[in-house]
Amino acid sequence: FSTVFVIFLYTLTNIRLLDSLNLALTVISSGGFLAKNLLSDIAINKTQLFILSITLLFPIFNFYLIFKIFTKQFTFKDHQEDSHLLIIVVLLTLLFYFFIIPDEGIFSILLAVISSVSTSGISIYSSNFDVSLFFILMTIIGGSLISTSSGFKYIRFYILLKISYQEIYKLVKPINIFNRNLFHSDSQFDDQDTKIAFLVFISFIFAIFILSSILALDTLSFENSFKLSILTLTNTVASSIYGMDNLMFFDMNSFTKMSLMIFMIFGKIEIIALLFLIKKFIFRE
Repeated sequence: FSTVFVIFLYTLTNIRLLDSLNLALTVISSGGFLAKNLLSDIAINKTQLFILSITLLFPIFNFYLIFKIFTKQFTFKDHQEDSHLLIIVVLLTLLFYFFIIPDEGIFSILLAVISSVSTSGISIYSSNFDVSLFFILMTIIGGSLISTSSGFKYIRFYILLKISYQEIYKLVKPINIFNRNLFHSDSQFDDQDTKIAFLVFISFIFAIFILSSILALDTLSFENSFKLSILTLTNTVASSIYGMDNLMFFDMNSFTKMSLMIFMIFGKIEIIALLFLIKKFIFRE
């Protein structure tokens, strides 16, 4: 349903049907494949850019958000993570537009921000001002826990920050009782959730170190190796917003290409799924 709805929105803005189909599949899957060499050849006006940006929110938000809205089951209490992500997108867009890259169009910035958080990477960003580090950080955070976006996931980032704050605060007031509510709701996270978030974080950092080392042995610089390793683990296309639109994969050796494919799979299924499979098939009784 989401794909059909997105295609319908694109056709309303006069995007060609074939381009609409390809772009809709790319957006819903949070991918980076385009029917043409440049996204600016598909989305050529502000209305098309705005609709494309809005549809890129779909892979960021919870799977069931649209279903609950249409079935009138939606409540803000159950989707506070999505609300946080939307606020972050709006604030970052305004921050970039008014204070960092005011020469870039607001719709181009909006698309770049949403594309980074959704771990898609497609954009028409053309500014010479290098803000690739900010977009890389947004890509690492990713979208909702139950979404098609990759990345570390916002809720895990939230859990680690809250636990870190509580541990530091315990040094000052050790007898205080701390709540473990998620986003001030009735839902709580336990020690198991904290361990999973920490394990995913450590495995992500370890994977970046390994892949960066492999890429650095090839023709890439240390900076590009670091960037590409993060983009690979988050399944994000290496585009202009990360300063890697001129990257030539053809020049890489076979071992590097194989490593990229393996780590792309690793980034998609995550360490939790790997450990579960190991426990299921190797350590079974």
